[in-house]
Amino acid sequence: MIVYIKSSDGMLGIEVARKKGIKNINLSVKPPDGRTVVSAPLKAGEREITKFLESKAEWIVAHRNKIILKAKNAPPEPRYLSGEEINIFGKKYILEVEAAEKFGMSYIDGRAVMKAPPDGTAEQRQACAVKSFKALLTREAGKKIAYWEEKTQLKCSSWSVVRMKSRWGSCNVKTKKIRLSLMLVHKPPECLDYVIVHELTHFVTRYHDAEFYSHMEKFYPESRKTAGLLKDK
Repeated sequence: MIVYIKSSDGMLGIEVARKKGIKNINLSVKPPDGRTVVSAPLKAGEREITKFLESKAEWIVAHRNKIILKAKNAPPEPRYLSGEEINIFGKKYILEVEAAEKFGMSYIDGRAVMKAPPDGTAEQRQACAVKSFKALLTREAGKKIAYWEEKTQLKCSSWSVVRMKSRWGSCNVKTKKIRLSLMLVHKPPECLDYVIVHELTHFVTRYHDAEFYSHMEKFYPESRKTAGLLKDK
């Protein structure tokens, strides 16, 4: 359903979905257009939800405006041409595109060397880069997941690397499957550690409650510091 509330920016229409298994009303403002979404317990009434949203009206406006401005000022999408900069696990590489019959990518002495047919399109070069990024992250994640499973004694049934728009990772606590965002390949390696431990910890408790953060601190004492790195550009 849609709930409408007044704000300094006019009327706001907010998507509300009632869900099983949650205790609190959760509010999120999503990029790139500031779409506002609420998940609420099944027992939450419309009046309760509306009152909650009215108390958050100006917070919503501020965050929507911030997200919209960030999207407006975001750098253009890479075209994967020579001279562009690529960040791999916190290290910067300069892209060099070389003519070749088939697509391929390697990383040598601070250079990301892409082999590509001269008539290749931007979409094809992007696909080549994404394939390479996924291979790099999959290899690194495999080693780190094995390490953290051993250290925490928490195990996932399977894991995968996928493209996500607004999350660094997710998990299904019932099936114990973990999904990792492909964008982690562009973050320092400790961010991958943080996300893996974060998702494994949800196998102890599905909520971001005191128990969750207590286990996070025990498993990964640097968790608060590393979480900040995920917010950096």
